[in-house]
Amino acid sequence: EKSKSTYINVEMGAASLKIEIPKSAGCKITGDLVLVAKNITGFNYYEDGYYETDNYNSAEQKIVIDISGGVSAFEVDRY
Repeated sequence: EKSKSTYINVEMGAASLKIEIPKSAGCKITGDLVLVAKNITGFNYYEDGYYETDNYNSAEQKIVIDISGGVSAFEVDRY
């Protein structure tokens, strides 16, 4: 919560990843998620191919996760 903007770039294959972010932060997930099991509760999907929390535009702190992977599991836990 100390930074106003956080950018995370992840490349993974045959892996499992869990990222924890504060609920007060707005979060956007972009990338190429082929055969990836996603557990990203609280995110809305947009036709342009990205996911975003309801508070992304209004939040002071923004987190952008760009992820590329295949045959993986990806989870974002908001606390």
